[in-house]
Amino acid sequence: TITASVGSKVSLEIKFTCDDHWHLYAPGDPVYYGINVAGVDTLPLAVAKVNYPEPHEGTFLGEKVKLYEGENIIEITGVLMSMPEKPMVVELELQACDDKSCLPPSFIPISFTVVK
Repeated sequence: TITASVGSKVSLEIKFTCDDHWHLYAPGDPVYYGINVAGVDTLPLAVAKVNYPEPHEGTFLGEKVKLYEGENIIEITGVLMSMPEKPMVVELELQACDDKSCLPPSFIPISFTVVK
């Protein structure tokens, strides 16, 4: 739950943790499907921005890649333009991989409730 009023800046955090020996690719990786927050453009937020954590460089199947391991936080910021009548929902799209293979992609809805 987020306490905010129309016109105020809001910050939403999505915390994710990769278990030992697992990783997620950073957004924009040209080869591998990674992690992405979808649906931000449907939120009643002006100047909405998704701030991904800084990835670190790793190697997968002999290629240099940017990835996340361990605990990380994605932050969504913006200015609340109207009070939502229902929870705001984004979708966390991700595909976890270990050093040999990748699981099928997952699509996880995440909702945030805004109150005055």
